[in-house]
Amino acid sequence: MLDATFGEVEYEEGYAYIGHKDLLFGGKEQSVEILIMCDDDEEEISQFHRDAFEALLHGWDEIKHKIADAILDYYNSEEKGSYGPDDEEEFKSW
Repeated sequence: MLDATFGEVEYEEGYAYIGHKDLLFGGKEQSVEILIMCDDDEEEISQFHRDAFEALLHGWDEIKHKIADAILDYYNSEEKGSYGPDDEEEFKSW
């Protein structure tokens, strides 16, 4: 089905509509799978879904930087010390 907001989407019975969108992230176009969840008794995409998706696209430039910052913060606080040389001096230069 062709949706005005989401583009080409396919309905998976009793589950969700599934579509794809290309977004710029990390300096490259990335294909992102979009799941539009539906209640068991619904088979239509609601206006709430459309509004939320349009808000995401509208704020994408700011959001993608926040995502990248969060990944970097996580790496620096959780992962940075998990790997590397055991020698403390060598680790500092690493």
